[in-house]
Amino acid sequence: MARPKRHNADYFSHDAGMRNDPKVKALRNKYGANGYAVWCMMLEVLTASDYFIREIDEIEIEILSADFGIDADLFTDILAYMVRLRLLQTGDNCEYLSQKLTDRLQSVVDKRRNSTPKAVSVTESTQSKVKETKVNESKEKKTIRTTK
Repeated sequence: MARPKRHNADYFSHDAGMRNDPKVKALRNKYGANGYAVWCMMLEVLTASDYFIREIDEIEIEILSADFGIDADLFTDILAYMVRLRLLQTGDNCEYLSQKLTDRLQSVVDKRRNSTPKAVSVTESTQSKVKETKVNESKEKKTIRTTK
């Protein structure tokens, strides 16, 4: 049976100069290291989310802010500021995404879409093969020991 298609990623590239992006500098200026940390963690959350989109309602704000180790009100403020800076975009139903991240990961999506499923060979098996003669020899040895 084929493995189900994934719609997220395990990895995104983190540029060495990401902190120097003008929008990220504005975020750091306003919220310090907390702002930068939330930005990086949001990229991780989006990367792990299906289609790199995350619905963030009031409950999700509580969950993510607890996960990120900051106050929910501060997280809400940072989230709104990231949208204002256009680091994040919002859609219907409180959906958040980073278009830049989505564009970067498009090659992963394309590669998965264009890949053909690999056939599993019937002759391959992950189970160990024990020769029948060894099993028979073991049984014979046990019978000899018990008869003495």
